[in-house]
Amino acid sequence: MPLDADLAESLGLRDLPAAFERFRVVLAPGDSRPTRPADWAGCLVLVERGSIEVDCDAGGSRSFAAGDLLALDWLPLRTLRSSGADEACLLAIRRCGEPSDSPIRVQGETTR
Repeated sequence: MPLDADLAESLGLRDLPAAFERFRVVLAPGDSRPTRPADWAGCLVLVERGSIEVDCDAGGSRSFAAGDLLALDWLPLRTLRSSGADEACLLAIRRCGEPSDSPIRVQGETTR
């Protein structure tokens, strides 16, 4: 179920408390990237724009669209793919210092 538009906008624009960080991952149309659950440890992930398909290790996949809120570290992830005609943008928020094997910083943006 998509988030309320005002709440989704607030997650991306408002300053976060000092205990949290946010970052964005952008995928061009048709692009994919390998990923693992540990990459998203402790993150709540908002599909900010576009749509994505999440491929899992067992071969299954699911699609998510703008406004959907995800907890990707709970899934046995293999690949994230932009599945629409437009770029997909994921906005991730987690507590600072949350353990992660390889934090994703595609755009290099980390903001509070």
